[in-house]
Amino acid sequence: MTARVLVVDDSAGSVALLEAYLKFEYLEVVSASNGPQALARIAEREPDLVVLDLLMEGMDGFEVCRRIKSDPGTTHVPVLIVSSLDAPTDRAKAFNVGADDYMMKPLHSPSFIARVRSLIQSKRVIDELRVAERTGREMRFQSGAGATVPEIDIAGGQLLLVADDRTTVNQIRSALVPEHQVHIDRDADDALLVTKRGEFDAILVDLSLEGADGLRLCSQLRNLEETRHTPLLAIARERDIVARVRALEMGVNGFVTLPVHIGELQAGVNSQLRRKRYADALRRNLRQSLERAVKDPLTSMHKRRFLESLLGPLVAQNVERGRPVSLLIMDVDHFKAVNDTYGHDVGDAVLREVAGRISSSLRGIDLSCRFGGEEFVVAFSGIDGATVVQIAERIRCKVADRPVPIVSDKGPLQVTISIGAATTFGSDDTAAALLKRADQALYRAKKDGRNRVAHHEKWEEVAGFS
Repeated sequence: MTARVLVVDDSAGSVALLEAYLKFEYLEVVSASNGPQALARIAEREPDLVVLDLLMEGMDGFEVCRRIKSDPGTTHVPVLIVSSLDAPTDRAKAFNVGADDYMMKPLHSPSFIARVRSLIQSKRVIDELRVAERTGREMRFQSGAGATVPEIDIAGGQLLLVADDRTTVNQIRSALVPEHQVHIDRDADDALLVTKRGEFDAILVDLSLEGADGLRLCSQLRNLEETRHTPLLAIARERDIVARVRALEMGVNGFVTLPVHIGELQAGVNSQLRRKRYADALRRNLRQSLERAVKDPLTSMHKRRFLESLLGPLVAQNVERGRPVSLLIMDVDHFKAVNDTYGHDVGDAVLREVAGRISSSLRGIDLSCRFGGEEFVVAFSGIDGATVVQIAERIRCKVADRPVPIVSDKGPLQVTISIGAATTFGSDDTAAALLKRADQALYRAKKDGRNRVAHHEKWEEVAGFS
């Protein structure tokens, strides 16, 4: 694992020790001896992790962490606090200003490296999401370099607590309710089933479960598709060093230390929720960006460029395998008259309705789009000419047989479509040629009176396809 770690400490001895630990793991190390220098280093070097001391002259570690997490450009950079302050209130304060984890000096080297690796890995997941989200926005021609993530609201978390010790359960529940909802399960097998039925914002697992292996449960939860990205907190005592290291190695994100300190627990859980909801917001933005990049907002069908990017490979692949590809180009008849007579609002309603009736006649594997204006295109893999004519006729009837409801005193509007069809016919056929032939067939359908299906004359030559 290669990554850059910024070590911030005003003690040269502490910096040297941390550098030795990190460089032994082949990590690049950058250092800073005070708060302002640390913030400058972050801007210059873009670290994958900040290891931060709290007790520094001038700007202390709390303020440095707060500034890192309040800046949209660096809020995703994980901060690991390494401090001699051992009071639970100090740990709670660190989590409240955005720290991702907290370790006490003197350090246990394997535990420290395990936490470093865990935080760097989580940063890489976030980095991939940020890049994808930014690419999605660029596809929509939006400006801005940073991720457009709104302010994170951490209230109302859905938490799963897997523990069978009554004292532990009561302490954790009383600390987290009513800000969050806590679902309690005392059986490891039942907990696995519950996670498949419901979505949780974080899962807390007691490593000391009776009759079950808490570490094994953590491993199973991390490998489940439903909980792969869910924050996972292990409940353990500070002295359970070996178990903690193993938990981190299998993907646990943090710990609830026994005995429970309410403030520290609340702050630690909220820190995990904040990070998860940041990632969730990035995933949501990415999904919306991709949908808007390829989906027509009026009809919810794909845009033309989406079809054009896939049609070429689709035709080439099927032609190579001796399978036909058929194409329909559909045009709403007399659509200009609809707009001129009823207005563009009614025209939009007609397009939405026609698109919906077309889509309801298709298979999930069929490639459809709004080609432009009042034209729609559908590509069918493995469908021959005779069959595509039947499909086209079914679509034509579905549009023509039922008037389109519109907001007008003239009542429902009768709408028809003309359809041109074409099918691949040889090993040298191409997507461009297929589109051209379907367009020629559409022209013939309109010329022959509209509200009809016309197939390009080549369709008879592909009757031998199976």
